[in-house]
Amino acid sequence: MRSMRAMTGKSLITALTVVLALGVVGGISAQTEQPAPAADVSGAEIEQFAQALQGIQGAQEEIQQDMQRIVGGSSLGEERFGEIHDSVNTTGDVPGDASEGEVESYSAIVQELSAVQQDLQMQMASIVEEQGLDVERFNAIVMAIQQDEQLWERVQGSMN
Repeated sequence: MRSMRAMTGKSLITALTVVLALGVVGGISAQTEQPAPAADVSGAEIEQFAQALQGIQGAQEEIQQDMQRIVGGSSLGEERFGEIHDSVNTTGDVPGDASEGEVESYSAIVQELSAVQQDLQMQMASIVEEQGLDVERFNAIVMAIQQDEQLWERVQGSMN
């Protein structure tokens, strides 16, 4: 995994957009938040945001490893799980060649992954709040960063 400092602005923002679109940070959808005008983001908030962002990335990396272990250690393995998951995502159904045992394993893995994602959601909200921001404000700053390169540069400066 790349460190926070090694991530480019665009790749980190893309990752954050995915996180918000999934409602992972506190379960708040990005579409419901109003971006924080860059001028309204204080230096203290930049520091809090940067610290929260680094904590979130660490939590995401740990959870990603857990998820890989869950899938890789299953009877399906990563490749077959991926095939079935792709089919479910594109067609809404498991592939026709999936056995009953594979379908049961797939369902059990998805349930376990869902529990892991819920745990991540709670961890991320706690990380944000531990840094002195509420989740709504954190999400508003994420949206503002997407619209303001200078704001992102301020955040990066706080992370170095």
